[in-house]
Order: sequence, then structure tokens, then C-alpha cells
Amino acid sequence: MYVEALGYIEVIFLSLPLIFLFFAFRAALQGAGDTKTAMWLMLLSAGLNVVIDPIFILGWGPVPALGTQGAAIATFIARGAAVVAGIGILLTGGYGVRLRLSDLKPDWKLQRRLIEIGTPATIDGWARSFSSVVMAAFVAQFSVAAIAAYGIGLRLMSISWTVAGAVGQATATGVGQNLGANTPDRAAEVVWKATAATMAVLFAAAGLVVTFPAVAIGIFIDDAAVIAEGIVFLRIVAPSWAFFGGVMVIQGGFRGAGVTKVAMVLSFLSRWIFRVPVALVLAFGWVYTLPGGLTVAAFDWGVDGLWWAYAVGALGSFVVAVFWFRLGTWKGGVVDREEPTPAPTD
Repeated sequence: MYVEALGYIEVIFLSLPLIFLFFAFRAALQGAGDTKTAMWLMLLSAGLNVVIDPIFILGWGPVPALGTQGAAIATFIARGAAVVAGIGILLTGGYGVRLRLSDLKPDWKLQRRLIEIGTPATIDGWARSFSSVVMAAFVAQFSVAAIAAYGIGLRLMSISWTVAGAVGQATATGVGQNLGANTPDRAAEVVWKATAATMAVLFAAAGLVVTFPAVAIGIFIDDAAVIAEGIVFLRIVAPSWAFFGGVMVIQGGFRGAGVTKVAMVLSFLSRWIFRVPVALVLAFGWVYTLPGGLTVAAFDWGVDGLWWAYAVGALGSFVVAVFWFRLGTWKGGVVDREEPTPAPTD
């Protein structure tokens, strides 16, 4: 098992630069308002991966059977094909952005600015990952049924992340373009309309799973204890999906304005202020000793406290996000505008 995993990782690590290049290609087209081309390339890459996977895994013709390493090689080839196609699109310039060799000359001032803008997004990703690990550790303190229900619940929650993540990316593009055109009011309109539409969709999705929770959980498993725990999870957490989604869309608005630090802070608030500490208190209890030695215990709701922490985190961060965005401090953007060249005078 170890040898197979090592063989897979060694090849996959080689594909990391390809992933970076594809992300850069996708961001460039999104900035130009094209959100479809990168999607189609990714779908074609995934399709190619599916087709050539058996060739390298099981062996076909002159290709030997390589097992798990073959799967990694197939992924490397598929990603490489997507990157080559993406670079070709940028070089032709037919999709709103044209790359020239002279553009590849290092601009250290611009690089520093990009790092300043991008670093908060990196920290944001770490915060998300670590909080997921911590919450999983909390859930692991309870029953096997709770652990299974949590895993299924997260799969259903991915509805909100998928929808809101896609809308958030489109919102970032709209905000960036409108700020570039010096129309901040239109940028704000993009954010509010996108947030309202996303929340409406997620409220509807939540309404379905809250009305038929057993059916939703039963799609994944046929275990009475897990279904019972999953029903409780959905009835507590699902109504907050819309607030999760609303925060993600507003974060997209901040990112489109280049104010990535605010998006990072919102993630920290959602997970490390409104969720993890609340989960500790609600799930495991809070004990306070009054003067005179009297001990007061509160909460200790068990695993239900963890579910409520998700709802509290979503609602709390949404309120802060709306308030912060309404302040309008993002409207200046982060792009250094060049002063117009004065017209010559006679």
C-alpha cells in the first residue's frame, strides 16, 4: 500500500505546476468576463482522464499495467493537455486576453502586489482546512452514527458550496470589471443581486431536505441510527445553507475588488470565532464556579451542539459580511490607475 501511494504521489506532485498554470489561465479569462471556456477545458480534461485511465492502470497495447501510478500518469497527461490548450487560447487572443512573450518579463513591483493580494487567500484556505479537521475531531468524540451522519451531511452541504462558489467567482468578475470601468454602484448591484438569487436557491434546496430529511440521508445509507442522526443534522444546519452561500458570494465581491484581506477575515470569523468556540461550549458544556464555591454547568448538548455551531457560524458571519460590504470601503479597489496623458496644447 505504501509503495503504491508513493508511486502515485511522485507523479501527481509533478502536475502541481500544471494546476497553477491552469488556475492562472482560468483567472485571466474570468477577469475578461469569460467564465465558460475554462469550464469546458476542465470537462474535456476530465473526460480524457477517464478514457486513458484504464490504459495506464490495467495496461493496453504497448503500455504496461502500472496500477495506481498509471492513474497518476493519466491525470498528469490530462492536466497537461488542458494547460497546453489554455496557453494556445491565450496566445491567439480570441477570448478577450492575449498573451505575448514580452508579457512574461518579470515585473517585480507587480509580483509583490500580486503576493500582497493573494497571500490572504492562501491563509483563508489554511483556515478552512484546519477548521474542518478540528470539527471532524469534535464529531469523532461521539457515536459512529453521528460520524457517518456528519459525513453525509457535509456531502449534502456541498450543494451550498458548489452553487455559492460558482456565483462568487462570477461576482468577483463583475465587481472587478465595474470597478475598472469606475462604476462602483453597479459593482454593488452585482453583489446584492447575486447574493439574493443564491440565497433564494439555497433556501429552496434547504426546504426540500428539511421537508424530506430521511429521503435525503437514505440516498447514501440504509441504517436507521445514521438516518435518525442525519435528520437532526439537516433540520438544524440546512436552514443556514443560504447564509453560508450569502457569505461566499459577498466574499467574491471583496475578492473582485482586490480586498482579499476582508474575505480572509470573514472566513476566520465564520470558522474560528463563530463556529469552533461555539461548538466547544454547546457540545461539551461550560462550567463556571460562582463566589462561594457554587458550580454552574450550562449547555452540554452533545453532538447537537456541533450542528448548532454550524448554524450560528453561518448566520453570524453573514451579518458581519453584509454590514462590512455596506460600508463601501472596497469601492476604491486596489488597482493603481494611471493618470491620463494631458492633451497637447497649441
